[in-house]
Amino acid sequence: MVFTNRTNIHWMNQDTKEHHIMPLEGITEAKYVDFDPVDHMIYWSDVQEGGSISRATLCSEGRSPSAPTH
Repeated sequence: MVFTNRTNIHWMNQDTKEHHIMPLEGITEAKYVDFDPVDHMIYWSDVQEGGSISRATLCSEGRSPSAPTH
């Protein structure tokens, strides 16, 4: 399960109850968050930054803006 409290993105293993706060900087107001189980990537939209969409691995590696959708 992944969720946000605006400035942090959390993920939790529901089987073990293991909880992690991802060490990502610069998130001001994450509103939407999703997980891609195939690529093991987390995506989020920062509405304070004009709705930008970013992504990172579960280990917070490779954080980058996602590709444009148009």
